[in-house]
Amino acid sequence: MKFKGLPILLILLSLFYCKNNEENIFIDKINSIQIQLNQKNTDSTFILLKQSDYLIKSHKNVPDSIKAANDFLFGNYYKSIDKIDSTYFYYNRAIRYSKGNIQTKKEKNYYISLAFLYKKNGDYLNSISILEKLEEGIKGQKDYATLAEINNKKQSIYKLLKNYKKAIKFNKKSVKYFALAKDTSRLVNSLILQSSLNYYNFKNKKETYRLLDSILTIDLKSSRFKNILKNQVYQNYGIFKYYDGNYSESYANYYKGLEHIRNPKTKSDSLGLANTYANIAEVCMVLKKYDLAKKYNDSVDLYARILNVNLKNFHLQNKLRLSYETNASFKVVSKNLNALSSSMNSNYDKRITSELMALKTANKKEKELLIANQKVTLHNADLKRKQILLFSILGFLLLSTFIGIQYYRQKKLKFEKEEIFMQQRLFRAQMNPHFTSNILFAIQDLILENKEKANKYLIKFSRLLRLNLENSMQNFTLIEKEIEVLSKYLDLQQLRFPNKFDYKINTNDLEIDLLLIPPMLIQPFVENAIEHGFKGIDYKGQITINLSEKGKFIFCEIIDNGSGLSTTTPKKKHRSASTLLIKKLLKNMSNQEVTIQNNPKEKGAIVTFNIPFKEV
Repeated sequence: MKFKGLPILLILLSLFYCKNNEENIFIDKINSIQIQLNQKNTDSTFILLKQSDYLIKSHKNVPDSIKAANDFLFGNYYKSIDKIDSTYFYYNRAIRYSKGNIQTKKEKNYYISLAFLYKKNGDYLNSISILEKLEEGIKGQKDYATLAEINNKKQSIYKLLKNYKKAIKFNKKSVKYFALAKDTSRLVNSLILQSSLNYYNFKNKKETYRLLDSILTIDLKSSRFKNILKNQVYQNYGIFKYYDGNYSESYANYYKGLEHIRNPKTKSDSLGLANTYANIAEVCMVLKKYDLAKKYNDSVDLYARILNVNLKNFHLQNKLRLSYETNASFKVVSKNLNALSSSMNSNYDKRITSELMALKTANKKEKELLIANQKVTLHNADLKRKQILLFSILGFLLLSTFIGIQYYRQKKLKFEKEEIFMQQRLFRAQMNPHFTSNILFAIQDLILENKEKANKYLIKFSRLLRLNLENSMQNFTLIEKEIEVLSKYLDLQQLRFPNKFDYKINTNDLEIDLLLIPPMLIQPFVENAIEHGFKGIDYKGQITINLSEKGKFIFCEIIDNGSGLSTTTPKKKHRSASTLLIKKLLKNMSNQEVTIQNNPKEKGAIVTFNIPFKEV
């Protein structure tokens, strides 16, 4: 009797063993598919993903870790074919399986990847939210590498948002955790960034140089990374000393940096070497070492094919300045100027093309959304007929609201597209070759009389070109920077027309370093006053520009004492292309007209208009 139940027990144990063995084989099969998917994307990637998904759904006891891994692989696939919405969906599904503590390296990677994707697409709020969830999930683990990565990414987001106080706060945290994780190379990069934040954004030179000094004491074991990082440190020393006006020290530090990067191994190293050459060329010109400057400019030319936009423009400006400093012929100066202007226009055209493509894509998505919703509306039409009158009216109102929203979106897209075209035409109208040639001729004439003064105006002209390019690539710029552009433009016009006019710019207690306005709106009206208002007058002209805050706008008033507007032949009145473009642009932005009238109190004309602004 004792052994009567033994066969039944053996049968149950056998069934349990078989079931466990079957489950293990099943999970091994899923793991095998996921290993293949982790290797690389192929034509069969989607088929393998569907097979893995089917196996997971057809079995009840699949671990959450396998489900999460499968969702993440789906996200990677959709990311590789640029379907961002689907990527977001599957990445978010992958992290939903986390239960409180986030333990594995895979899980942490899901969060980091999702946060990076949000940041890349400009969704900074969601990026920070994901990073904070990850930080909470690893609390108490002493995972210094992940904590360093989290704070490093937060610092980069706040830097993009121009919130430099928070950027440096998280930078200091990342430095602390990189040190604890013994990640020396990234620790050094974070310290270099911290020194830049202290110098440019907090004007703390003492702390800047203390940080750079401390980096040189760190033991970097890899000789290659040691050389690269030391080059970066000495480059920063050189840049900061240059801005401090210590040109000899700047040159010495650039040269020290050069010693650590003379034999580049990668494209990144080659770019670093080219940048070092360009920096040395710039400071050599200030120190009047023109032969050395030419030597280093020629060295940069060797890497012309791989230069990025900013480095290329910097190099072309160096060549233009050197041609002037060495009394090169007008032909050489003009050639270098044309090369710089061509590069700037090319970069601007690429930006415009990119923005138009983005608008085209957005427009296509809007149309697809409209078509999809129209199909839904048609599908539900039969049901709506059977509902009572109240629901029919409600449905009609909802549909009308939806169509109104779609119409508004289409109208907004059309306005944005027109605004981009308008800004492109405005920039080209302002950078006209007539003004450029006149300024170059005026500077060339001045070389024989006063070389130092000519050098001063050439630097102003180069700075004006750079500022115009930078402003043309932004929708808003600081009022402070716009005033700098106006001042340099007016100074150059005074060089063309000596003793012809004076100017004054009043900001009326505006916080010019905290307020942003659309760029390049004021200069064309000032140009009209000089070219046409002061034409033929026998007394000294005066231009006064008044800027003041008026509600949601910056009120701009431009007063001149020139010949004023013609009252007898209005049809022949000069109307430049740029002022017409600005009138239309301001009308679209502020829904208000630009007013141009004769000064009722004295000679000349008054131009007034409102400019929309926003805070930093």
